[in-house]
Parts: sequence; C-alpha cells; structure tokens
Amino acid sequence: MKDDAITVNKKLALVARFIELYVVRSVNNKTLAYDSIRYTMYNLIKEIRDKEISELAEILKEKSRSFDEKFDGMKGFRMHQQNRRFVHFLLARITNYVEDQCDMHTSRFEDYVDRSAAKPFEIEHIWSDKF
Repeated sequence: MKDDAITVNKKLALVARFIELYVVRSVNNKTLAYDSIRYTMYNLIKEIRDKEISELAEILKEKSRSFDEKFDGMKGFRMHQQNRRFVHFLLARITNYVEDQCDMHTSRFEDYVDRSAAKPFEIEHIWSDKF
C-alpha cells in the first residue's frame, strides 16, 4: 500500500502518541529495556502494518485501554540515576504541552530534548531527586 504524505503523517502521529503513552507508563516502575518490550512492539508492528487510518486508530485505542496501569505511580515517582533521561523527556513534554495550551510557543519539544545543543535545556531541576 502506498500512502500519500498526509496519510503517512497522520499515521506517524497516531503511532507516536501511542508510543508516548506506552513509555509514560514507566512512572509506575515499568521497565523500558529492549528485552522487556521487544516482543510487544514486534507484535504490534505486525498488527498495524498496512492499516487504514481509522483501523490504526481503533487498534491503538484498544491497546492503550488494555494497559493495566493508571498513573498511580506519580505519587511516589522521583528522579534517580536510572530514569534521568525519562524524567527529562517527561518534563519536556509537560513543558511543551503547557506552553502550547497557553499560546506561548517559545520553544519546541525537540529543542527541549536536544542534548547536542551548545546550551541544552536543563529542566530536571524542577523535579528534584531530593525535595
């Protein structure tokens, strides 16, 4: 199946949102190590390949509804050596969302997570590992 650019972008956006939701479950101490998610992602890729947008959206919606976790882990969530990069990602996402909702488009999400920049954003300080 050959999709046009608009369709490809819509499909990429759907999959990206699903992956982001999948990743954010790690606030509940879910591991994101390659070995722990390889099988799940491999099967998901096979299931969504060559689907129309509506089918893809429905599959991903059902998959996300089947997650056992809620966000209860946020109460005890803290930054530590093993999740530093995830915390940076999460805070960048939250910051970007808040700015978008306030029509304050000062930066883009990509700018917040770019560690190769000469002066990368340091946003972890707003979520301390010691309160």
